Amino acid sequence: MKLRATIVLAVVAGLLLPATIVSVFTLRQQERALVRQLNADLDRITEVMSLDMAPPMWHMNAAEVPLFDVVLSDERVVSVVARDTKFGIFLSREYPQRRTGTQRTTTRPISFRGKVIGEVVVEMDSGQLDAAVASNRKALALTLSGQLVFSLLLIVALLQLRMLAPIRRLMQESTMIARGELDKPFEWRRKDEFGQLGDSLEAARQALQSLFTALQTKAHELGESEAKYRSIFENALEGIFQTSIDGRTINANPGMARMLGYDRPDELVHNLTDIRRQLYARPGDRDAFIAALLEHGQVVGWEVEFQRRDSQTIWVAMTARVVRSEQGEPLFIEGLVADITQRKRSEADLALHRERLEELVRERTAELQAAKERAEVANQAKSSFLANMSHELRTPLNGILGYAQILKRFRSFTGRDLAGLNVIEQSGKHLLMLIDDVLDLAKIEAGKLELCSSVIDLPAFLQTIADIIRVKVEEKGLFFACELAPNLPRVVRADEKRLRQVLLNLLGNAVKFTERGRVSLRVRGFAKDGLETWLHFEVEDSGCGIATEQWETIFKPFEQVGDVRKRVGGTGLGLAISRQLVRLMGGDIHLRSALGEGSLFGFEIALPVEAGLPAAPMTRMIDGYLGARRKVLIVDDVETNRAMLVDLLNSLGFETAEAEDGEQAIALAQAWQPALILMDIVMPVMDGLEATRRLRRMPAQQSVPIIALSATASQDQQLRTLAAGVNAFITKPIEQDQLLEQIRLQLGLEWTYEVAELDA
Repeated sequence: MKLRATIVLAVVAGLLLPATIVSVFTLRQQERALVRQLNADLDRITEVMSLDMAPPMWHMNAAEVPLFDVVLSDERVVSVVARDTKFGIFLSREYPQRRTGTQRTTTRPISFRGKVIGEVVVEMDSGQLDAAVASNRKALALTLSGQLVFSLLLIVALLQLRMLAPIRRLMQESTMIARGELDKPFEWRRKDEFGQLGDSLEAARQALQSLFTALQTKAHELGESEAKYRSIFENALEGIFQTSIDGRTINANPGMARMLGYDRPDELVHNLTDIRRQLYARPGDRDAFIAALLEHGQVVGWEVEFQRRDSQTIWVAMTARVVRSEQGEPLFIEGLVADITQRKRSEADLALHRERLEELVRERTAELQAAKERAEVANQAKSSFLANMSHELRTPLNGILGYAQILKRFRSFTGRDLAGLNVIEQSGKHLLMLIDDVLDLAKIEAGKLELCSSVIDLPAFLQTIADIIRVKVEEKGLFFACELAPNLPRVVRADEKRLRQVLLNLLGNAVKFTERGRVSLRVRGFAKDGLETWLHFEVEDSGCGIATEQWETIFKPFEQVGDVRKRVGGTGLGLAISRQLVRLMGGDIHLRSALGEGSLFGFEIALPVEAGLPAAPMTRMIDGYLGARRKVLIVDDVETNRAMLVDLLNSLGFETAEAEDGEQAIALAQAWQPALILMDIVMPVMDGLEATRRLRRMPAQQSVPIIALSATASQDQQLRTLAAGVNAFITKPIEQDQLLEQIRLQLGLEWTYEVAELDA
């Protein structure tokens, strides 16, 4: 009954509360509207009276106020008073019997021709309004009461029909389930929540009935399982045992008895009463086994050596656990035992084979290590040989190219003389290029070749490449085409030297292996964004072509294919170096060719786009410098190199001194106090690195600029030289413009130039 009353009250409250709130809100709105109407009528009457009273009061004629009686005919008006500012009350009338509620009074001035001559006061009673409000409230109360009674009756009837009867049925069915009456099904045809609860009860009944049936089946299966377990226990090949904690045998299967040399399990149980002493080949193993078992509760695959009844030993693997009481006390140990004697013997044999194999591996490793060391020594010898050869070849080239550059500065030579000098210079540069190819290959193989990016004018750069190749093409009577896409960027950042080297190698090969027809250079651009663009380079010729099986061979060092007569034209390093350089730039060279149909070499690289070009260098001929004469100490063990530098610097106004090795350089530097030192690196007695280190330790020489001049062009050599304390590093053969620019920077000079060059 309490549940029913609670439900009824909750439903009634849920239904009536919103309706009551809405009705009360509506009533309040109506009451406010009546009050606003009363105030508006009072203001309107007072306003009309103040306008109508002005003429009569001005003429002081009370008979001319017909509106006075009209206003008083309104039952809500209690009194009306008109006052003159000079003479007091002009008209006044009052109905006390009309005062049944609250009175509201309003006053308005009476004006005539812009002058206040009096005032009118109207008093109005709210009795009618209060009666209307009371009537509305009574009607609302009656309406809500009727709704409440009707709702209660309706809800009780609905609860009885839709809720209480299903609840009683659910309680009955729950009681049947509790008593275990599970045979009769519960049928519910309702689709609401009670129907779902009924279906849940039916599902629970079915589940309990199935569980009861399963329990009966399980009991039967347990009986069968016990029989199967007994059969397994009796017939298992592995040993199954139960022992006490103190080492007595409690139970064992026939397999355990046979494993230990007993005929029957009871014979084993009767005789094996001290497991530690009788069973374990080493009694200490039993102690370790029990300690691990008590600590972890179980052990798996514990390997130990047992002693059989006939004193033979066997290896077994045990898996066991401790059986404890409800209080956690250990009762006994049970587990399985497998005979692993044969496996142990196999492992021993395998260990012997493994030791032998390891010994063979050690011997082979020692041989390989010795071979590796020999290869490293050979590789180091090759690198040392290449470096020494580079140094020895660059040293005479320094004199050849240096004097060629000095002689070209003289104006007295004829055209034939200048042509000869150009031949000397170009031949020297060609020989230098071959030396650089060999060094580049060594750097690539050592992984030490690095790119040096700079800002280049791409169209001008490509035009220079085309001009160089066009001369060679025209010498062979070929046609040359240079096709540059219109969307190429103007300024990019790239390693100008290496990119030129790749293009000249590809174009030079194309000219070399083409006897008639054409050679083409095509460059296209593919913009990615505003900071980078992809450039696609293609070099195509109509020459002899390359067989498919030789495509990879031509990219190997010192390999050449094609006509034997053409192979003498190079070292066989150009394509190998070019491919490695393109890969360093982020691309790769691809080839398309066939015998007799020409070849096409192409590659793609991404280059950053720059905003503009740096200022162009001066091209005028230097003939001296402003300011006092400067001393330059020239240190080199090769007389030709010193003489070339002396001729160059003396012609520009420098005072020079010479030293053949580092010791002489230190002595001259202390005595002569030069403004600048040009230091060779590889010298006898004392090399340039040691001389530089000693000079930097002298206070008077710490700030003297030192420019290293070396025929050893490796990156490691440059880093070691700079670390020793030099200010700049220049590779031999010396580019005189590069040397003069470094001298200007180190000494802060301002060059002077030949007058004829300036006028030109």
